[in-house]
Amino acid sequence: SDTENIYVPNQIEALRNIPGVQDVVLSNSAVNITASHLDKEVKGQQLATLFNPDLLLKNAKIVQGRMFTETEFSKGIPVMLIHQKKNKKFFGEESAVGKEIIINDKIFSIIGTYTENALTGGGAASAVQTFYILYEAWVSYSGKQEIQQLSIIPEPGEDLNKLGTRVEEALDRYKETTGIYEVMNFDAILNQMETLLNTMTMFVTMIAAISLVVGGIGVMNIMYVSVVERTHEIGLRKALGA
Repeated sequence: SDTENIYVPNQIEALRNIPGVQDVVLSNSAVNITASHLDKEVKGQQLATLFNPDLLLKNAKIVQGRMFTETEFSKGIPVMLIHQKKNKKFFGEESAVGKEIIINDKIFSIIGTYTENALTGGGAASAVQTFYILYEAWVSYSGKQEIQQLSIIPEPGEDLNKLGTRVEEALDRYKETTGIYEVMNFDAILNQMETLLNTMTMFVTMIAAISLVVGGIGVMNIMYVSVVERTHEIGLRKALGA
């Protein structure tokens, strides 16, 4: 519920100390928000949070301006990065750097624009043209401290099933909410989908085989009946020398 914290800092620290865990990536995101600049208002925008200065860029590239600084991370200064295409949507041919965007009555100064490839740590919004802000600024924006989503990056070659069990235990040990945690293993999901697809393929193949057999029997019977009905005609023709 809104009063419960899905994840808390103690859990994150415990997860990072689990053998086999390379890193824990945290993310918050919001969709269908309204962003505005002066008299220009655009709905259906995406907002995401960067938690960690070590997880700034993966394949993204800053086109104009700069990246967040350590000071901005630690103090939660209300600054943001925007996608280069958002630059054109809000500001035309002018540079967005130094201008301001208002979201949820909160003013954010734009420090840079980035390219097509998404920044890491953006959660569900990481693959789209997203506004990126810092965690402390997110707290100001949303009015609450929260961690919506976390992703575990395993060490190479780690047994994911065993690691998943250790992750569940760590989350349950330090939780502040009700219920239990379940770790989603994408390999297991892919195996289930592959099994389902194979079953469906086999089922469709069986239906096609039955249809061919039934159709073959039908054609055979029609041919047999046609020959029987013409037996007398064939005999008469042969008697006349045909």
